[in-house]
Amino acid sequence: ARDLAVGNRDQQLAAIAALKKSGLLAIPIARDFLESDDSLVRETAVDTILTLGGAQTVSIVIPYLKEERDTNVIHVAMRRFRDIGGTTVRDAISGYVTLEDEDLVVAAVESLTKICGKASSSPFGTDGAKAPATSEINASVARLLDDPRWRVRAAALEYVASIKDSSVGDQVILLLDDEDEFVRAQAISAAVALQLTSAKDRLTKLFLSDDDMIAPATTALTGMEIVLPPDLVAHLDTRPPDVVVGAIKALNRDTKPFLEV
Repeated sequence: ARDLAVGNRDQQLAAIAALKKSGLLAIPIARDFLESDDSLVRETAVDTILTLGGAQTVSIVIPYLKEERDTNVIHVAMRRFRDIGGTTVRDAISGYVTLEDEDLVVAAVESLTKICGKASSSPFGTDGAKAPATSEINASVARLLDDPRWRVRAAALEYVASIKDSSVGDQVILLLDDEDEFVRAQAISAAVALQLTSAKDRLTKLFLSDDDMIAPATTALTGMEIVLPPDLVAHLDTRPPDVVVGAIKALNRDTKPFLEV
């Protein structure tokens, strides 16, 4: 208690963090530090409150975040929010999708992917409460597919794939030719998730023009139950052994043979 009241900065931070071991009764104490002039103190208070109360304390933190200007404080809250989930958290996070700060936009989209995605991202059942995607959120994220920043485009593609938003299929196909390799790989994953068989021509182009894209393109084509045509098989026969091995490993063997070896 002394460190909280009159301790120096380090003592105060340690004391706030230690409240995580004190149970729900410590939440009002940590709440008093949400208006501190020190951003690191606010950051620690937010983390402590959400750790202690989870979904019960979301309504306490959100009003403060609306006035918060320090991105580190917001990032801490968002990391906790994505594990808590639920519609209140979804709606709060969606407001960050339209900001200019790249890190916040990416973090917001990644959080929405986890909260709104149709498939659980954890095999151990540790995800927070799921919340359905809304048309407004989908539209906001769809606009990010044209964003000049590659990290934003990649995050938007992951969201689209997770919620299976087929309305943006044409944009996903265009991004198969993106200048950034990681974005192209994410577009391939999205094309498979959305079963965009109309992407065959662009996937074929990737296969023939870029050795690094042969394995991902193979996964995409066979994942949509498209048999590798003779020209792709012939091209694969001219590639280095490691590329051939990668393509064979990438074959989708769950349904039927796609390549005569």
